[in-house]
Amino acid sequence: MRTLYSLILLFSVTLQTATAGMEAIWELPTKDMRVKVEYLNQNNIRISIEEDLYLLIKEPNIYMINGSSVTDVNAFREKIKDWRIVRFLSKKMDSRSQRIPPPDSLKASGKFETVAGIQGEIYNAVITNSETGEKENREIVLSKHPKLVELKQAMRAISDRNMKTFHNKGFAHMKNAMQNSFPSDVSILRYGEKFHIAYFSEKDLPKERFLLPANAPIKELPSISDLTAFMRLAVPLSH
Repeated sequence: MRTLYSLILLFSVTLQTATAGMEAIWELPTKDMRVKVEYLNQNNIRISIEEDLYLLIKEPNIYMINGSSVTDVNAFREKIKDWRIVRFLSKKMDSRSQRIPPPDSLKASGKFETVAGIQGEIYNAVITNSETGEKENREIVLSKHPKLVELKQAMRAISDRNMKTFHNKGFAHMKNAMQNSFPSDVSILRYGEKFHIAYFSEKDLPKERFLLPANAPIKELPSISDLTAFMRLAVPLSH
């Protein structure tokens, strides 16, 4: 009886501290970068590139946590949109958007590939390198995995609501290129050698992962260091 009571108590505590969600990790080999997305629901998402460097999305708010520094993204985005560093990064994003395959250019190969345990179909596309003017082949693996598609659509909704403030042209071009070139019901498992999904799991996530650091003051204007970190974190949202 005591053992049964202990199990019931443990199960009850688990329900209070963890909730089913999903976790995905993307690797960007050329940038030596890993992006982890922890998704509880559309109102609770954590995007990190380091354990202490992450975006915490608690709709309708977005916070950036950079070590012990917490910044309210909604409060500062209008204030910094004309800063030089934002214009510079927007220009780079604009250039990258030109390397996305044009709409209707994806050609199914009829071959399949498994990435992080998920099967996808291999597509081929030819793009024009905006810097060299040369044609380049892109091999892209796409999947209709329902949970990955759900995650992509949630990220896209956040992007639509929030990224347009940051020098609309560059970020909007990247977002539009991704949306126009890839169907809404697929998710990218691998994009050439640029990035690929390295891990995916549906799992219980501790609710504490989606709480702001205790007793941390919330800033309304980032430092240059904070802003640089934010732009690194913002890249997944522009997709």
